[in-house]
Amino acid sequence: MAKTHDLYVAYGMFILFQAFFQVLVIIAKSQVAESIREKSEAFIFGMNTLTATLIHLLLTMAVTSRHGFHLPIRDQYVVYGVYAVLLGVGFGLHDIPSKLSSKTRAWSILGRNNLHRGVKVRGEDDKNVNDENGEEMQTISANIPSTIPMED
Repeated sequence: MAKTHDLYVAYGMFILFQAFFQVLVIIAKSQVAESIREKSEAFIFGMNTLTATLIHLLLTMAVTSRHGFHLPIRDQYVVYGVYAVLLGVGFGLHDIPSKLSSKTRAWSILGRNNLHRGVKVRGEDDKNVNDENGEEMQTISANIPSTIPMED
């Protein structure tokens, strides 16, 4: 967008960038909303918006003001583009370890659940235990003491 001299290409690229950006913002907000309590959503989203606005204000002042870099229009777009790419790479690199650890955790939970499938602990009163198809399940008898001895 910053390198073209055709107005229609510049507007077209701007529309594509904004559409892509807004879709990513919606996805990010939905991810945040899933992980926070309902009562704190307004505060979290308000603080996120305030922080983003302040960062945008500082960047705009640094790029455009006489006390800052006072860049021409095309160079301002380059700075904004580099800023967007750096943010994307930074968040992507931050997200990769959590995605890898969640896949590892999901596999370990799945494996652990499969190990316990079809196993029921029965007490002294229980006889044979059947599953929903009427087949006898593997059972484990366990006596659990009501008090645990304390070490002196």
